Amino acid sequence: MTVGKEIPRLSVRGLQVAFRAGKDWVTVVDDVSFSVQGSEVLGLVGESGSGKSLSCLAVMGLAGDSGARIRKGSIQLDGVELVGLSERELENRRGNEIAMVFQEPMTSLNPAFTIGDQIGEVLRRHRSMPRKQARAAAIAVLDRVGIPDATRRVGAYPFEFSGGMQQRAMIAMAIACEPSVLIADEATTALDVTVQAQILDLLRDMRAQLDMAIVFVTHNMGVVADICDRVAVMYAGQIVEEADVRTLFRNPRHPYTEGLLRCTPRLSGRADRLPVIPGSTPLPAEFATGCRFGERCSYHSASCDEPVPLTLSHKDSQVRCVRSAELTLGGGVS
Repeated sequence: MTVGKEIPRLSVRGLQVAFRAGKDWVTVVDDVSFSVQGSEVLGLVGESGSGKSLSCLAVMGLAGDSGARIRKGSIQLDGVELVGLSERELENRRGNEIAMVFQEPMTSLNPAFTIGDQIGEVLRRHRSMPRKQARAAAIAVLDRVGIPDATRRVGAYPFEFSGGMQQRAMIAMAIACEPSVLIADEATTALDVTVQAQILDLLRDMRAQLDMAIVFVTHNMGVVADICDRVAVMYAGQIVEEADVRTLFRNPRHPYTEGLLRCTPRLSGRADRLPVIPGSTPLPAEFATGCRFGERCSYHSASCDEPVPLTLSHKDSQVRCVRSAELTLGGGVS
């Protein structure tokens, strides 16, 4: 796929998000930057607690709902700055120009309203459609995402849908207004592999048909290899590496990326135990001033204890590791 070099559909620069802790604010997401073009899929990967979902909520203007606030940074959608817009202005763009598929469809869908009513609400809000027209459009978009017998299913309630169908309904709601950017937060988590493959095929079709930019949040490196063009790896609230998907899998530059790849199960070969990354992600109040992965890293040295910027390593790849040039890392594919 050829990705354009025009103004990115979504551009995030120097994003910093913090939570209040008593009288102080604790930074949870720090200096996060990434961009995504039309028809491109950017994978945002990392362990739970790395800041992936919070970064996306900040992009959507929803971080405040969880008690967080944006302290620094720029978020531009098709060249328009979102940071500083009023809630009303953000509401006009959410669901219309940028949309998000949340992790748990059953908790995101309202159990008191039919699937058709919930999709129709988006269309009535952003397209000013009368109720009857919105219902017809809801049927069309449900059919588009592969819901069988959409004319009948449009009147069903969320509990009447399987997990895979709920996820499709969430995607239908997100793409109803054909947004230029879609954020898919763990869109295939907890789905069986067959349904997972169907959802990935659906997202591929949507980006091709709508020239849509997709930010795909996941911790599943197999899914990343399947659908993403580029990958940004997050750890402890920071992006530690960014590269195109082939480069990252074949030649990881950050020890944390190497660890993630080594922990990915493989069908070939045999091992008594799956490798693990020792230790756990530090709490935000415990982030180190130097490399935040340092305590878990087998390559740690004294030079790692100073602040580490995200720097260009080679071609379009970036890495936050002072030793990346001298390390030969494995864990990738040949």
